[in-house]
Amino acid sequence: MGLLVKKRRKAASRGEAQCEQDEPPTPEPAPAPAPAATPSIQPSAARPLMAPPEGTRQAAAEWARRRRESAESQPRSVSAAAVGSTEPDAAAPIHIEDTANVPGQVLPADGEQGGAEGGVDSGDGTGEGVAEGGTAKHESPRNGRPPAASPRGKERKAAQGEPSCDEGFSFAYGPANFGFCYVSLEEREGLNLQRIRVDGRKVGFSDESLRDALAAMEEIMERRVPVTVTYDVRNVPTPSMKHVREGLKWAGEHKELLDEYIQGITVILNSWVLTKLANFVLSVLKPPQPTKICRDEAEAIAFLWAKCQTARSWGGGGKDAPRRGKTASTVRASPEGVGVGV
Repeated sequence: MGLLVKKRRKAASRGEAQCEQDEPPTPEPAPAPAPAATPSIQPSAARPLMAPPEGTRQAAAEWARRRRESAESQPRSVSAAAVGSTEPDAAAPIHIEDTANVPGQVLPADGEQGGAEGGVDSGDGTGEGVAEGGTAKHESPRNGRPPAASPRGKERKAAQGEPSCDEGFSFAYGPANFGFCYVSLEEREGLNLQRIRVDGRKVGFSDESLRDALAAMEEIMERRVPVTVTYDVRNVPTPSMKHVREGLKWAGEHKELLDEYIQGITVILNSWVLTKLANFVLSVLKPPQPTKICRDEAEAIAFLWAKCQTARSWGGGGKDAPRRGKTASTVRASPEGVGVGV
């Protein structure tokens, strides 16, 4: 009896041990996550502006100005969330100013007009304008210093071939503006004969402007006074063959008048394309007067001073008559550019 009780106790103890081995371990509870830190967002004085819809240049300039002001007014500690905001500032609406007719504005285009509305450029190298019947209009200096001189004054006139009265010569006619060129008759110290100047500009040709310019040339020649001629075509766009033929036709119709009173011809150019065109025109017209293709104004005046100081009649011969003049040139043309001949 006692032995049976011992066996039952051993069996019970083995069952409890087996249950303990079969029972899975109880998992430990996971630690609670730490609360996320709330980012501190400091208010900004002004928020960036959205770009305005596509429109005028004035709208883009105004938007850029306001964008710079907005960036400058923001504190350095502003957060990324505030910087990345693209919402428009309802309290500061965009104001677009009309700058199309601001007095003193210089327009960035060929044939541009500077100065006050209805005025002209003062020509003093500052780009400031002069109103009709008024004086030069200058902006007030900033930071106690005078405004810097603009390079759009005399430099622009020189680039466009716009004549101006400097020391040593005066105009007897014109200058008359025909869009693509100025036509004038000048009297210069050191030259015995008056000189017709045709100064090209960076403006395209038109049938009407070409006819008006040729009519002005005829008006000057009808004075029947010995003159010389300078064609400054450095800034003239390449003309069409239609306009070249019209000019050749006019010269042929007035050949007798031109040969009688023109005493010398100079052509100023700096383009190999126009050099070839000028040589073609001279080969067709065959002018009997001394003729030269020059690099600049100084060379043209030197040639006229040396070769064309006395008046004589170059007429009396037809189109096929032997030439009594000679075309000289210090300019050689090549596709690489214009060079100086030796």
